[in-house]
Amino acid sequence: MNIVAVYGTGSRFQPLKRPLRHFLGQCLRRLNQRRARLEVILVDNSEIRALNKTYRRKDKVTNVLSFPVDRTFRSVAVKSGMPLPLGEIYLAPGYIKAHKESIRFMAAHGLLHLLGYDHEQMSAAAVMQRLERKLMA
Repeated sequence: MNIVAVYGTGSRFQPLKRPLRHFLGQCLRRLNQRRARLEVILVDNSEIRALNKTYRRKDKVTNVLSFPVDRTFRSVAVKSGMPLPLGEIYLAPGYIKAHKESIRFMAAHGLLHLLGYDHEQMSAAAVMQRLERKLMA
């Protein structure tokens, strides 16, 4: 059974929580994940900018950041039969809306990063884009 938790302070994020939890649960199933645990944190632009500066050394606002769980913790979960912790996805709904992006797409993009996909090389980017289309269908 997959577990998706969505957090965000303030009432402005409340309408996003249930739809994101449902959508990411569907994404996990489409990706054949059956025992995954995922946390999504909805933040404002200043919070994601601070995270981006601290962890990526980029002093600017961004749409999504993903922080995978260390593999050591994953192996403990596998051995115990508990859901596999994938990590955290930070989304900036204000930035996403201002740039006319899809919060669902950004959530799916962040999830794929937690599962080890990237878009640094052309071939890897093609694989990731194909999976993003699959998840958005």
